[in-house]
Amino acid sequence: MLRRADPDDCDAIINLVEIGEDDIYNRVYSYPKILKLIETAFLAITVIDKNTGSVVGFAAFEDFPQGQRGMTDDKHFNLWEDWVKNAFRVNEFAAFNTLWLAYFIAGGVVGASNQHNIFKQVLKTVYTSLPDLIGVLFLVRGDADEDDIHHCFDPLAQYFEQLAMKDREHMAAIRGIHKDSEVFFSSRVNVIPYIEIRAAKQEDHDDLADVFNSQSETVTEAYGEYFIAELIASQDEHNKALVAQVKDKAVGLMGLTREVDLKLLNKCFEIETYDCLLKPEYIDAIRARRQHLVAQQTRAKENADIASKRKLKETTMRCNIISQRVMLQEHLIEK
Repeated sequence: MLRRADPDDCDAIINLVEIGEDDIYNRVYSYPKILKLIETAFLAITVIDKNTGSVVGFAAFEDFPQGQRGMTDDKHFNLWEDWVKNAFRVNEFAAFNTLWLAYFIAGGVVGASNQHNIFKQVLKTVYTSLPDLIGVLFLVRGDADEDDIHHCFDPLAQYFEQLAMKDREHMAAIRGIHKDSEVFFSSRVNVIPYIEIRAAKQEDHDDLADVFNSQSETVTEAYGEYFIAELIASQDEHNKALVAQVKDKAVGLMGLTREVDLKLLNKCFEIETYDCLLKPEYIDAIRARRQHLVAQQTRAKENADIASKRKLKETTMRCNIISQRVMLQEHLIEK
């Protein structure tokens, strides 16, 4: 299980480092302060063993590379894009689409033997949390010991590739970055494959059938064994089927149609917020007609109230006249 790191995780994360290996991680990751990373890193992730609830991994990502002995200055804190593009053969990396790996540790019973899989899950979490990212960079500091780098970086190396150097001398002018440093890049597609969206074809049936059957047999039981083929074959200007494809294999299907019973939808769902799924000119005409009918009903009610009051008044006046006549008759009889 992965979640955002919490300051309460600090002691458990520190304890993941094997006794005697503290200096190794310090030299590779520029003497990091774990609590500060948890509180201030652009993204800090804790990995939890779902069976025991214990911390088995931690990763922190920044929008700038770690400097020598933890130094941060405007040379690489704000302007790293310039020296990376001048020193390496790259042009698409920027702070808004790339993060830097600032720290990674995995330990415990699960973590120590499964570091590469834990890191893969961490990367998936990073990319799903930040969909605009194209990848993650890692600075292998030139002044770090080679054995230290192998110890920390080898479990992650399968997800990275080294960037080609263009001008190493440019690195010498960057304070906090050793001139012999190397930069590695982990592309998003290494853990989240590129998905192509296209129109569905009959050849997609077998792949899609496997997807549907692996998740539920209810759809097949309700619509028949060949409903996917029928859905694909029935495409016209009013009905379309789209397929999500990964590496030449269909992995998802979406059916779209214009033939919708809007009356039934209006009866079953509250869709007036969405203009009852009607075009603007239609819903405007409906609302104008509705307002006209409401106004008519209001006027009719007002007229009915006026007529009722008039009738009541006339009845009252007749009753008063009758009452006066009766009183007059009684007066005359008494005389």
